[in-house]
Amino acid sequence: MTRSRVIAVIWVVATALAVVITGLYRGDAPGQAALTVVLAVAGAAVAVWLLVRPSAGAIVASALVGVAWLIAYAVLAVI
Repeated sequence: MTRSRVIAVIWVVATALAVVITGLYRGDAPGQAALTVVLAVAGAAVAVWLLVRPSAGAIVASALVGVAWLIAYAVLAVI
């Protein structure tokens, strides 16, 4: 399995976990739920991009979404 496929699988798992966590713990906060769902959709899009047409751009997008994901979840942890 190539590195891009491994990264794509990690994104799929992270997306699935984000959706489950959102459903379980963020149902009472619609703004937080919306943010986590948007991040999950972005992660899923990156995963599909990496699976269908891996490229340097997909790797950069993966890193950028990962950084956004980290920052958003850090902020949500503090709230």
